[in-house]
Amino acid sequence: MEVFYRPELSVQTLLMDANSVQETAENLADYINHLMHADSVLLVRLDNQMRYKEVGSWRSRKGEDTGAEAVMRQWLPQLVESWNMREKLSGEELEAFLKALTPFTVPGGYLTILPICNNIRFVGFAVFGKKSGEGDWTDRELPILRFLLSIIAVTFANKNLYEDYMLQNWVYNTMMGRMQANLYVTDIHTDRILFMNKTMQEAFGLENPVGKVCWQILQKGSRGRCPGCPVQRLAESGEEGVYRRWEEFNTLTGRYYDNYDSLMKWTDGSTVHFQHSLDITASKKLSKEASTDDLTGLLNRRGGKNRLAEMLNTARHQETILTVCMYDVNSLKKVNDTFGHREGDNLLRIIANSVKSVLTEEDFACRLSGDEFLITFAGKTEQEAAETIKLVEERLLAVRRQDRIPYELSFCTGILELRPEHTMSVTDILREVDERMYEQKRQYHMQQGKESVLAAAEAQWRLLKPEAFDYDQQYLYDALVESTDNYLYVCDMATNTFRYSRKLVEEFAFPGEVIQNAADIWRSIIHPADWERFWESNQAISDGRTVSHEVEYRARNRKGQWIKLHCRGHVAQNSAGEPRVFAGFISNEGQWFPEWTE
Repeated sequence: MEVFYRPELSVQTLLMDANSVQETAENLADYINHLMHADSVLLVRLDNQMRYKEVGSWRSRKGEDTGAEAVMRQWLPQLVESWNMREKLSGEELEAFLKALTPFTVPGGYLTILPICNNIRFVGFAVFGKKSGEGDWTDRELPILRFLLSIIAVTFANKNLYEDYMLQNWVYNTMMGRMQANLYVTDIHTDRILFMNKTMQEAFGLENPVGKVCWQILQKGSRGRCPGCPVQRLAESGEEGVYRRWEEFNTLTGRYYDNYDSLMKWTDGSTVHFQHSLDITASKKLSKEASTDDLTGLLNRRGGKNRLAEMLNTARHQETILTVCMYDVNSLKKVNDTFGHREGDNLLRIIANSVKSVLTEEDFACRLSGDEFLITFAGKTEQEAAETIKLVEERLLAVRRQDRIPYELSFCTGILELRPEHTMSVTDILREVDERMYEQKRQYHMQQGKESVLAAAEAQWRLLKPEAFDYDQQYLYDALVESTDNYLYVCDMATNTFRYSRKLVEEFAFPGEVIQNAADIWRSIIHPADWERFWESNQAISDGRTVSHEVEYRARNRKGQWIKLHCRGHVAQNSAGEPRVFAGFISNEGQWFPEWTE
């Protein structure tokens, strides 16, 4: 075996991966013929799936068929199948199998088939031929052939590995390039781009982005990493496979993206940043349209509740306070009735715009229903929120004076401060703040009622003295009923008998217009949460503790709908100071939806 180390013989040419199988076959024949005599050499390379890949051959007699090709065609399927079964063979069976592969006698000589193996992987086979009369390959020659083939096996295995890698790389790049998502990889220390798929290059209008700093070419006028970029946090955690999701508005494309960032291993073994980004501009636009109130431009009820839930979650995690304010626009129904619904819409828009002018980026406002709105202040205390609301009221007063608006621009509010440790749900919060607002609304209506009564009395007194005017009082009730959209009621306090206008009787399914002890009927239709307030107000009249009456409550009509009612009344006394008549109006302020406070 010392012959292997002769200077004129080198196996280097057999280890050149760049050579074709044909070149390898010729180099092998040249090498063999320095040691022994071969008439022909044929090499077949198989890929890692045992499929025919490449062939090379050498013949000493040009133009003559040595029979090697015929052996290849005849024995290749059987050889591959048998070699794949060899792991099930014992040592003796394997030796017998190898001996059974050779020799083959063909016209003009002998052929020997030997497997080309890299460890246990079968990567090809070789056919060696001798001329007739030279005898078969000897026990001294076969080990030399097997040794040379073990060297070629390394070359074939490297070729297969390289081709598989190139195929995988081609598949990967083709797949990544065709994905309708933006994909790119950056160095976590320098932010230089290592890879970017074609979809993203086309979306951002980039050519050859590899090697450039991401924030310099992916944003307009940026001086550092994008706001919200999680690379630093990912790098500090060092966790691979854990992604962080964040939303981004890109200043270069003017579009919104939903980003998923994570760490991964790169081809050189280093840890890199990988981002998978989806363009959500269209869906965000649809979502915004679906969650925006058309009239005011604020969030609608659904969008507002979702945003409130998000802010509650953020405030808990960051341990910050949150203050919620519900406001109800005053006199909307009066403006609609007096000036028309177009002017009523203008009233809502004016107030909404004034509210938006004082909000920060973290705050939001939404329209819950017709005249009810919600404001959420991030990081503000209840006192700070109240001061902001005061600023809105001042701006509304200035707008009314400047534009000479003939109706008031005001609202009633309920404010609730939420500390990080609170456990209230969105439903609980809306219910609580609604109750606080309702109490201020009640005070507002009482004040308005007093001012209205005083103003009317003063105007009447200026026109004429009471004793100078006489009229047929039996038609007064009918005239008043027909002259107002409100429900009229009159009570004979001596008998506690009420008379209600026909409209109220029909709306709430009363048994008739004249009813004695009407409290039982009211109790059956008034909202349980409002009954105590209704009863106390009426009892104060009955006990003589007051002569004025104003109360708001909700009652169920004949259709089962909850209606918001505002009742005002007054007691007329005789000359002896005894209560004789209790009369007034009940205003229908529209349907109340229980889900508004959910």
